[in-house]
Amino acid sequence: MTRRHLLFILAFVLSFSGLHSQEVDLTEEEKEWLKYHPEIYHGYDAAWQPIEFIEDGKYSGISSGVLQLLGKKLGVKFVPKKCETWDDAMAMLKRKEVLILPALMKNEEREKFMIFTEPYQEFGFVIVTESKADFVGGISDLSNKKIALPKGYYITNLIKKEYPELDILEEDGVENCLMAVSTKKADATIGNLAVVSYFLNYKGFQNLKIACPTAVAPIKVSIGINKTEPILQSILQKGLNSISTKEMNAIVQDWVSVRYEHGVDMAEIWRKVYIGVGIVLLIIFLIFMWNRYLKKQIRLRKKAEAELQESLDMIKEQKLLIEEKNNEVMDSIMYAKRIQNALLPSDELLRDHFKDSFVLYKPKDIVAGDFYWMDVIDEYSFVAAADCTGHGVPGAMVSVVCHNALHRAVMEFDLREPGEILDKTREIVINTFSKYDKNIKDGMDVALLVYNEKTKELKYAGANNSLYQIDTEIEELSELKADKQPVGLYANLNPFTTHTVDLSLGSKIYLF
Repeated sequence: MTRRHLLFILAFVLSFSGLHSQEVDLTEEEKEWLKYHPEIYHGYDAAWQPIEFIEDGKYSGISSGVLQLLGKKLGVKFVPKKCETWDDAMAMLKRKEVLILPALMKNEEREKFMIFTEPYQEFGFVIVTESKADFVGGISDLSNKKIALPKGYYITNLIKKEYPELDILEEDGVENCLMAVSTKKADATIGNLAVVSYFLNYKGFQNLKIACPTAVAPIKVSIGINKTEPILQSILQKGLNSISTKEMNAIVQDWVSVRYEHGVDMAEIWRKVYIGVGIVLLIIFLIFMWNRYLKKQIRLRKKAEAELQESLDMIKEQKLLIEEKNNEVMDSIMYAKRIQNALLPSDELLRDHFKDSFVLYKPKDIVAGDFYWMDVIDEYSFVAAADCTGHGVPGAMVSVVCHNALHRAVMEFDLREPGEILDKTREIVINTFSKYDKNIKDGMDVALLVYNEKTKELKYAGANNSLYQIDTEIEELSELKADKQPVGLYANLNPFTTHTVDLSLGSKIYLF
């Protein structure tokens, strides 16, 4: 197979305006900062060719050229500090062993400890596979394949987030990812076009190819600065603004080129033609046999359709009957919900007596066995949060019995102590259910508050449901433990305990 090679310079769209370099207009504070920082240490990615990398012990690449030009314009020296991996470089920036990372993309995680300049380069992403690999048209074609991605890189974090189903192998640096594909350790890798092109052209990966571009948004490279140095960010941004498009393009063209290979493998084409003709003939034969089969099946299906129609008519009639019954049941349940909601205290009633109160009520079913209750009699406000036995309709029916028992205890029996109210409520609940079955143990767990608005005294009693109090001044959580017995039939029935709640300044009370 013959091949011709065309060499194109990779073009980048830059955000800078103007064709000539501009003077860097620094404030007195910025000049003073540079005076005390003649050398600025930076980290790097040792294997992100051609953007930045270490070659023969020397920091090189596009970012190296940008820093050299910035150094001349600002009158400072940018000094690389040795780091083994990209993770090391990030850690060194967090510890302020270096002040900047010259080439990285802004994201939410990095913004926790970094500030950034505006992007000075932009690179699109492509998929790289083995030259003889099956066709890949996008990231969606990488399912069930192992994908090598550089550890800690923006593209790695993005792919893991957007495509969690992919099988990802993390390697140290882009070159190791390409090597993983070249040695069949992985099926593909994803990288930006500039970096991938550099390795394919100059690092001997002859068995790899750029399979296709991706829909991933291009990476926008900025300078990242330790968050504690906002003055340095301002200085670097002004320096970047002073670099002209011509100067930036000169730096890029020193490092980046893309090679495209064109040619036709006639043997491969004829092989595919033969396969295609054979497939077409096979399809024609299968269609002929299939038509014969269909004629036979059509006769059988017409008979089956008549029988099926008869069955469908019967099923339709039964379906309509079931829907009618279901609608009747649902109408009843929805009406029961309206009744149950009518029993709950209004938000206005709660806020009239407890202005900073709130209720979170999210029943599992349409009707529920959980309810909250409030009554106000003279200077007394009664508030409870209750969990009845059962769920759905059975639980809702128990909740009506328990709600009525609480109301009777305070209205009919004129009780004001929470312990006594729960004792009387239990007696009413047990008597109600025992009329039908002596062994019914339905009831509720409940936390009950009684507040005297005149004396500002708050009392509590609980059946299995404790009261929790937060003292906001000392940020301390305390618990008033409930009695370990329900409001209902129980083996050992003891009187419920009344507790007086210490209402120190800033206290918050929670029932649930």
